[in-house]
Amino acid sequence: MFSKYSVNKPYTVVVAVILTIVLGVISFMGMKTDLLPTIELPYVVVITPYPGASPEKVEQLVTRPMEAALGTTSGLSSINSVSSENSSLIFMEYVQGTNMDSAMIELSGSIDQVKARLDEGIGAPILMKISPDMLPIFVASVDVEGMELDELSLFTEEVVMPSFERQEGVASVTGSGLVETRLQISLVPEKILALNERVKGNIQTELAKAENELIGAQEALAAGQKTLASESTNQKDQIAKASTELNSAMGNLNALLAEETILTAEKAALEATSAQLSSILDMNAVFESIFPAGAENLTPEDFQTVLDSIQTGLPENMEGMTQEGVQQLSEQAMEAIKTLIAVELDLQSIGIRQMTISAMKPQLENGLKQAKGAYEQLEAGKITMAVELAKAEVQMQTGMAELDKGLVAFEESREEALNSADLSNILTEEMISNILKAQNFSMPAGYLAEGDDQILVKVGDDFKEPQEIDRLVLFSMEPIGDIYLNEVAEVGKVDNSEDLYTKVNGNNGVILTFQKQSTSSTAEVSDAIDEEIIRLEAEHKGLSIRPMMDQGDYIDMITNSVMQNLLFGGLLAILVLILFLRDLKPTFVIALSIPISLTFALVLMYFSNVTLNVISLSGLALGVGMLVDNSIVVIENIYRLRKEGMPADQAAIQGAKEVSGAILASTLTTISVFLPIVFTEGISRQLFTDMGLTIAYSLVASLIVALTLVPSMGATLLRKTSEKQHKWFDGTIRAYGRALSTALRFKPVVLLIAVGLLGVSILGVTRIGTAFIPEIDSPQMSASYEAPDGLTTKEANDLNDEVMERILTIDAVETVGVMRGGGAGFMGFGGADMQGGNASTLYILLKEDREMTNRDVERMIYEVTEDMGGEVSVTASNMDLSALGGSGIQVDIRGYDLDTMAEIAKEAAVLLEETEGTEEVTTGLE
Repeated sequence: MFSKYSVNKPYTVVVAVILTIVLGVISFMGMKTDLLPTIELPYVVVITPYPGASPEKVEQLVTRPMEAALGTTSGLSSINSVSSENSSLIFMEYVQGTNMDSAMIELSGSIDQVKARLDEGIGAPILMKISPDMLPIFVASVDVEGMELDELSLFTEEVVMPSFERQEGVASVTGSGLVETRLQISLVPEKILALNERVKGNIQTELAKAENELIGAQEALAAGQKTLASESTNQKDQIAKASTELNSAMGNLNALLAEETILTAEKAALEATSAQLSSILDMNAVFESIFPAGAENLTPEDFQTVLDSIQTGLPENMEGMTQEGVQQLSEQAMEAIKTLIAVELDLQSIGIRQMTISAMKPQLENGLKQAKGAYEQLEAGKITMAVELAKAEVQMQTGMAELDKGLVAFEESREEALNSADLSNILTEEMISNILKAQNFSMPAGYLAEGDDQILVKVGDDFKEPQEIDRLVLFSMEPIGDIYLNEVAEVGKVDNSEDLYTKVNGNNGVILTFQKQSTSSTAEVSDAIDEEIIRLEAEHKGLSIRPMMDQGDYIDMITNSVMQNLLFGGLLAILVLILFLRDLKPTFVIALSIPISLTFALVLMYFSNVTLNVISLSGLALGVGMLVDNSIVVIENIYRLRKEGMPADQAAIQGAKEVSGAILASTLTTISVFLPIVFTEGISRQLFTDMGLTIAYSLVASLIVALTLVPSMGATLLRKTSEKQHKWFDGTIRAYGRALSTALRFKPVVLLIAVGLLGVSILGVTRIGTAFIPEIDSPQMSASYEAPDGLTTKEANDLNDEVMERILTIDAVETVGVMRGGGAGFMGFGGADMQGGNASTLYILLKEDREMTNRDVERMIYEVTEDMGGEVSVTASNMDLSALGGSGIQVDIRGYDLDTMAEIAKEAAVLLEETEGTEEVTTGLE
C-alpha cells in the first residue's frame, strides 16, 4: 500500500522528505549536547556537622536520631551512615522509580522535626541529592604574571569570576585557593581586666556610699534614741511642772476664796458693830453734816481730819449743846467715833479687798480652768506619748537590728558583688558574635507612598566600614557609660594565605570550578567559557587561564568520534553497494536513505526529549549499518524485477510489496533486541534507554524510507537498466557453495569446531574482564600528593613545588597546577582526599600532540616521584565515568560490637590486599 501510493504520488514523497529534513535540522539545532543522558540517581546524602565531637558522640547524639526520623520516609530501600569526627553522613538509597523531588520534600520535613531536638552545638543538617549535575563541567587555573596571591585573588573575584558568571548557562563559578580577607575580633584579657578594675572601682565607690548610708542611718537611729529619751524626760518635766502650776493655781484660788469668806464674815461683824455704835451715838447727822458724802467714802486722811476736828471743837451747829453734854457726848462719841471710824476703815479695807478679790476671781477661775484643761491634755498626752514613745523605741530597736543585719549582709555580699561584676564572665565570644549578628542586620520593611512614587523602607543597617565595628557599643553601665568593642577586643584584618598553596607551572594561581544550569547544554556552556577565556586574556595583559578539566572537550571528542564513525560507516556502506551493485543509480537511492532516516530519527529523538550524548549517538552509529539493510533489500528486488523485464513503476510497487513482510519482520526483530533496555531498572535504564530508543527510531525510519522513498525513486531512476557482470562475486558464490557442500558432508567436525569456538569465546569473556564504562584517554589528568607527617607548612609547600617540577619534565605534560587547602578535590574528579593538612591536588594538562598515552604518563609520574617520600596517587583521566557504577568492590561487615567489627575489618583488609588485582584497600576506620 505504501509503495503503490509512493509511486503514484512521487511529489508527496518529495515534500515529506523535505519536511523531514527541515524538521531534522531544526531538531538537531535545538537539542542539548551532553556527555551522558539525564540521570536521576536514587541516592540522597544528609551531612550534619558537629564540631569537636568524637565519632561515638556523633553516633549517639546525631546519627541515631537522624536515622530514626529519616528511616520512615516512603520509597526508602536502604539507609547507611558514617559517624566520623566532627560530622555525620547518612546515605539513603531509594527504590527505582521513586520521585526524588517528592522524596527531598518529605526528607526536608523529617529533618525539620528532628532538628529542634538536637543538642546545642550541632550544625544544621545539609540535604543533598546525588546527581551528575553536581559535577563541574569545567575546571580552569588562573594566574597573572608578576601578581601576588592576594592581588590575584582580588582580581579573580572582581574581574574574572563575574565575567564567567554572566555567561549564559553558567550556574556558578567557585574559586579555590582564593585569599579570603576578613575582620578578626579577638578579646583582649588585659583590656577586659582594665575595664574590670574601672567597674570594680566604681562598684567600690557605690558600695562605700551604701556603707556610709547604712552607718549614717545607724548613727541617726542612735541619735534618735537619745532624742527620744530626752524628749521623754522633757515631756515628763513639762507634765510635772504643769501639775505643780495647776496645784499652785488651785491653792491660790482656794486661798482667795477662803479669804473672801473670811472678809465677808468680818464685814458682817463690823457692820453689826457699826450698827450698834450708830444706835449708841447717832452720829449720822453729824457725819452727814460734816461729811455729806458719807463716811463710807472717807479716806484715812478724812478720818484723821475728823478726829482732829473732834479734838479741837465741835462744829458750829453743835454750839447750843452744854459743855457736859458735849463733853460726855464727846467722850462717848470719841470712843464710838474711833471705833466706828476703825470699823469703817476695816469695812473700807474689806471692801477694797473684796473688790480686789472680785476682780481677781474671774481671772483665777479662768486660769484654774485653763490649768485643769492643760493638765487634762497633759495627762491624755502623757498616755499617747507613752504609747508613741514605746512604738518609736520598738521601731528604733527594730531598725537598729535590721541595720546590723544589713551591715553583716553588706559585708557578705560585697565580695559577691565584686565577683559578679567581673566582665570576663559577660564578655564571651558568643555574646560578641550575637551582638555583631544583631547589629549587622538589614531587611526591607515595606514602602512609603509619596505621590506616585514608592520609597523602600529598610529596618536595620549593616556594617559598611571596619570603623563602625570598632566603635560598636556593646552595652552601657552606670556610671562608667558606654562600653565599646575596641575597649575589650582588637579588631584587625586577617587572611588565609598561610593555609593556601596554589601554583600553576610555578606561578601563583587560583583554581576555578564551573557548574552549569541543569537545562543548559554542556557543550554550549563550555564553548561560551572558552570564548570568554580568549576575550579576557586579550583584554588583560599577563593573564593566563588554562582549562584543567573540560567536559566540553570530552563531549566534542566523543561526539566527533561518533559522528566520524557514523559518516565512515555510511560511506563504507555506499562503497560496498557500489562494489556489489556496480550501478550508481540504486547506490544513490540507498545513499540518500541514510541521511533521511537519520534526520527522521532526530525528529523523533527531539520530541521524546532524548539529548545528543555519547549513548544516543552511539545508538545512531550502531544503527547506520542497519539503516541501509531494508533499502538494499527493496532496491535489489526492484532491480531484479526490472532485469526480468517488468516496467519500472510496476517493478517498484511489486518489488517493495514482495519484501515488505520480510523487512518488517527483520526490523521488528532487531528492535526487539534493543527495546528490552527500556524495561531494565536502575542506572542502566537511565543510561541506555537513549540507545534503545535511538536504534528503534532509526530502524523505524529506515523501514518507512524503504517502503516509500526507495520505491518512488526506483520507479524514476530505474526506468533504464543494463545487465552488469559480477565475475568475482559469482566466483565467491561458487566457492561458498563448495564450502557449504563440504560442511554438510562433515557435520560432526563443523559442530565440534563451533562448540570449540563457543568455549574459547566463553573463556575469553571471563579473561578480558568487565567494566561499567571504559576509561577515556583524554589530555586531562589529575593526581594527589600527601607529604610525610611532621612537616611544617613551608616544607610541605617545597615538596609540592618539587613534585610539580618533576612532572613538568615529562615530555607529554604541558601544564601542572597544584593546590593545597582552599577546597581541593572536586567530587570524584581525581581530587585528593583531604585527610591531612599536607595533602594536595595536582591537575595535569597533556599536550594535544603527544606520543605517550595517559597510562604511559601515569607510569612516568610514579617513576619521577618515587623517591619523594609521602604518597602519590595518579588518576589517568579526569573523566573516569566508571565512577558512576561504584569504585571497585565493597565488603560490608555488620554487627553490634564496634571493637569486634574493627578487628574483622582489619583481617578482611589483609585478605583483600593479598588478592590478585586489588589495590587501595581501606577499612574506613580512619
